[in-house]
Amino acid sequence: MALQTQKIIDLSSMPEEPSVDDTGKGISILATVDANATGIGAAMHCAADGHWEEADASADTTAPCTGLALSSGTGASKEILQQGQVRNDGWTWVTGPGEKGLIYLSITTGALTQTAPTGDGEIVQIVGHAITDDVMMFNPQLQWIELGDGPGDLHADGSVPLTANWDALDNDIRAQNLTADDLTAGRAVFTGADGLLSVDDAFVWDNSAKTLTTKGVVNDIVTTKTAIATLTVAEAGTVLVSCAATPYTITLPTAVGNAGLRYHFTKTDDNYFLITLDGDGAETFNYENATGVPVATYPRLNTYCAEVTVVSDGANWQVIDESLGQVPKCFVRLTNAQNNLTNNVSTLVNLSTEIYDIGGNFDTGTHLFTCPVPGSYNIISNMAFSSIVADARYFVQQYKNAVNISSVAFHASFTGSIYGSNNTEISCAISDTISTYVKSVSGDDTVDIAVNATPEFSYMQVRLISKD
Repeated sequence: MALQTQKIIDLSSMPEEPSVDDTGKGISILATVDANATGIGAAMHCAADGHWEEADASADTTAPCTGLALSSGTGASKEILQQGQVRNDGWTWVTGPGEKGLIYLSITTGALTQTAPTGDGEIVQIVGHAITDDVMMFNPQLQWIELGDGPGDLHADGSVPLTANWDALDNDIRAQNLTADDLTAGRAVFTGADGLLSVDDAFVWDNSAKTLTTKGVVNDIVTTKTAIATLTVAEAGTVLVSCAATPYTITLPTAVGNAGLRYHFTKTDDNYFLITLDGDGAETFNYENATGVPVATYPRLNTYCAEVTVVSDGANWQVIDESLGQVPKCFVRLTNAQNNLTNNVSTLVNLSTEIYDIGGNFDTGTHLFTCPVPGSYNIISNMAFSSIVADARYFVQQYKNAVNISSVAFHASFTGSIYGSNNTEISCAISDTISTYVKSVSGDDTVDIAVNATPEFSYMQVRLISKD
């Protein structure tokens, strides 16, 4: 085997761009080269005898590229760059983020390219990235992709053949080492003659009936439900649900024997009418909830664009993704000052200007927020007390259903104004009301609640943060 002598140049001292054409700096070796018709900058690989030859991406016998020639010709003591910068004024690289600046081994012998190979059996290897139009950072990756036709091989178009010898469908499933009993409910079955994934030839396997049903799994089946229903295996996919007035229940098919069966539900109408999901018989749904265990139903499709994905584990249903949808929330402020608070009496704050009220749940006449769905709500009440008395206490209070549930006290040793805030998270049922109160324990009735438009001095914010 030829002796290979290593040369190392301090990478930290390298300029951004080598100043001379056909030069490079970095980590290199001196080795014997048996083939190099490209010259300086040629992509090289180490052969079985330890000598170096030009690399290309046409097959794994000429790849991967692990060096760039810094010397032309063949023979002993030729310099091979293994990592570093190279300049070639004949290059016209494109720089940029992501894939834009990447450089690959080419299917042309000894060449590099910024277009990844696409043919079956070809090698996709990133060897570096462009620094300028004629300078690259050579840093060959030793993990690469071989494109091919074998079982499980990745094609350039992203498809994967299921088996090397896939037959067309003829009243039964005929494929190498694959029988009907091996299939899982809801799984796509593809019948392309070459075994490639085919959108047009996709079916759904119904494990209970041992039959293939509706086409279109790859594109995703979309079903719409507006009233009580029981879903079928063939409806696996996206289910759009809406409820015009009366809440209803959708029952899922049995999870038993249907492992992998998946439904994605989206509520499409802007209201708070609930669509409940129910399992077959005693089957349960496993998701984060107050009980800490799987429960019999899923009750959270009750806001606009609420979403959930459920998947059968072969016995019950697993919730793997949830979205609250458009959450009810409001930001309301005091428009007119409330003067002369009665001493030691809790007084409702007459919040009457809505900055926003998503869902229309705040009433500017009663000054109450009514919870449209059950869950946890965050309440922030910020109040500005003016004309205060020194050495007295002042309270910002939050009420649920006209009962005080949170009270924060402030003490002032001075006169003038003081600001108080109360931030609470509470659990509410449907139709529970939320409001803000204040109380002055100052010994007289001269304390006021002040207002200001920008920024708001006295306001309340309410937001649903999680559902029951």
